[in-house]
Amino acid sequence: MKLFSLFLLLTSATVFYSCDNSSKSSINISETTGLLDEENAWDKYMKSLVVSTEKRNSMQIDKIDNDDLKDSFKYGGKVAPGKEIYTGDEGRIETFLVIIPDHLLYEYLISYNADGDYVDCIEAGRIGQDETNVTIEGNTVLCETEWWDSGEGGKVSRQYTITPELKFNKEKEWEEILSESVDREMIVNKNTKNGSQWTEILLAILLFIFLAVGLTQMVKEKDNDRRKFVGSYGRIFLFGLLMFSGIFFIDGVWDKIIQFFGAVLTIAFSYFAYLKPADKILRDGPPSKNIMQILGGMWSNLENKRGNKEYIGLREERINQLNNDMNKFSEADQSAARNEINSLNRDINNEKYKTDDTIALIIISVFVGVLFIWITPFVAIIQYVRNYPLYLRKKEKNNKMQ
Repeated sequence: MKLFSLFLLLTSATVFYSCDNSSKSSINISETTGLLDEENAWDKYMKSLVVSTEKRNSMQIDKIDNDDLKDSFKYGGKVAPGKEIYTGDEGRIETFLVIIPDHLLYEYLISYNADGDYVDCIEAGRIGQDETNVTIEGNTVLCETEWWDSGEGGKVSRQYTITPELKFNKEKEWEEILSESVDREMIVNKNTKNGSQWTEILLAILLFIFLAVGLTQMVKEKDNDRRKFVGSYGRIFLFGLLMFSGIFFIDGVWDKIIQFFGAVLTIAFSYFAYLKPADKILRDGPPSKNIMQILGGMWSNLENKRGNKEYIGLREERINQLNNDMNKFSEADQSAARNEINSLNRDINNEKYKTDDTIALIIISVFVGVLFIWITPFVAIIQYVRNYPLYLRKKEKNNKMQ
């Protein structure tokens, strides 16, 4: 009996070990990702050359039973070459792209057996409203999809095992809720925006260098000439308030620090750019206003033209009184009363029109005033060019002539 039990135990262990080994795949792929996981994938692959009809048929695309893939073809999806993932005795695994021009990019993982026959296919990558990326290592495929809807987001993960027959068996699927404070545009469209982000960063660096060099020059030159501030302290203050308030709407410590130093540099540059040489002020006389400055400064003038409510109210009372007493008047007095009513109505209409016109101009004035605050650093750059480099060249030329 003991011998039988021992034999049964050994037999069971052997069977279990054999089954376990048989379930293990011989597929061992070095860690890799799909094409759509690369930086600037949208720009790289949206314009990819599509495969020919013969190549598409040899890829056996029509044998794939995938609803999303079939829908993409309905909306004009075109097949483009992908990436080779694995080649071995069992067959091969590769990816292919499906491009819906200027709308969506898909990447599918497809497998073929040793005879070249289609085996299995799953969606492995996507760039569009949602974003899917794939990581392949050993015999495991991990697809992660980030989704966003009305400010809420999450990540759905699907894990597959590659069998010895090169089928993709889904092992598990789970979901995580992502922080709502994460910028949706930065995550969903990161591949489409990397290029423009680097361009913006480069331009910002060049602008900061220009401002820093200009500020250094203006600070050094300030002591050589008597200069007067010809700008608006209120405008500088409001622009500074705008810049520093932006710090509270930025996430990340380093981003806040960059915003802070950028604000200090821009405000200091704007102030010094409005320091004009005293002799130039005497020579040029008072500055002339352009149309934008006139509109931006209309606020106080327009306030004085507001409709006089009492003026209108008294005339309305007089009209009511004349209408009530009309039956008491003689025919001649009634005619005079009607003429007076008409005159009063004209006065009221003129005053109301002037009031409406004033409100419209006040709105324009406010808009121009806000615009003035926004463009403060750009106007300061113009002032810098007018008041410093050109002036210094003229000064240097005059010194040489002397």
